[in-house]
Amino acid sequence: MRETSLNDFADGAADGSSDDTASATYVWTPSDAACDGCGVSVARRWRAADGLVCADCKDW
Repeated sequence: MRETSLNDFADGAADGSSDDTASATYVWTPSDAACDGCGVSVARRWRAADGLVCADCKDW
């Protein structure tokens, strides 16, 4: 078995940039915001097909 170097895991982007951007899956709003699914005002919302939704509307 050969030893693996860090270069074996490199994706070719020497500067660390990537075409893939991370998306937040969860949003917290201190003054509450409306759920895009049901309209209830909540502090915590999760990303879903309908937009940002409350825990009750999130398809877990």
